Amino acid sequence: MVRDLFETESAKNQQGFDSRLGQWMTPSWAAEAIVDHALPVFQDNAVIIEPSCGIGRFLDVLPQKYHNIGVECDENLARIARSRGHNVITGDYRTVELPVSKADAIIGNPPFDLDVFDGFLSRSHSLLDDGGQVVMILPAYFFQTAANVVRWNESWSMSQEMLPRNVFQGLSKPLMLARFTRDKKVHLAGLILYHEAAAISDMPKIYEKALQEGHSGWAAVVNKAIENLGGVAPLHSIYAEISPKRPTRTKFWKEKIRQTLQRQFAKTDDGSWYKAA
Repeated sequence: MVRDLFETESAKNQQGFDSRLGQWMTPSWAAEAIVDHALPVFQDNAVIIEPSCGIGRFLDVLPQKYHNIGVECDENLARIARSRGHNVITGDYRTVELPVSKADAIIGNPPFDLDVFDGFLSRSHSLLDDGGQVVMILPAYFFQTAANVVRWNESWSMSQEMLPRNVFQGLSKPLMLARFTRDKKVHLAGLILYHEAAAISDMPKIYEKALQEGHSGWAAVVNKAIENLGGVAPLHSIYAEISPKRPTRTKFWKEKIRQTLQRQFAKTDDGSWYKAA
């Protein structure tokens, strides 16, 4: 549950909102700084959506020349945002009907709940054209397992910047400002070893363990694979023996196998590989 993710002395955080519901309202100064720093400049009437707007802190500082739309599932917070002059729809951003079919950018501070955020990203992808961006404050632990990042990177280019956690008084978890860009050719910036870690963890356990614990790393893996294949094996069989169970976007592991074979193994006349004496 969300309440277990925070180390606060009471349910109400120091901003007056309920952290058990993921309500960590962005301070006004931080919202303004993030918009200035991270939001691209668009033409007039660009559509900007804040999918969990709360009382409207990002809506307060978005340029008024844009068509700014807030979405908020808590009617009490939505009512406050409307009283501040904002266009706010009450509902769950993942499913609520919107007055637009496309957006230029999505920005905000969503609930720190992974399932909710996954839904936010999925909805945002359908609203953005190539080059469109999602800019959000997120807890760093969302990015601390390779599986999450690899999954998102199938559809988004991603980059991140660290934020001080005391932007929110009473919050104990590290924060990131994450940027997701809808791209035809996706990439990562500021995030390394995620695809590699995911691929290794998905290899047969004997090879994963050799890479995690073995003194000789890839040499031990390749040697074990060749032994399991009868002592002599062509490259394609070695690939198949070591290959992760699921397809991976990066083929770094094939490159490591080739490098290891060329440096430490011998080749037969027909192109198969074996451990040299």
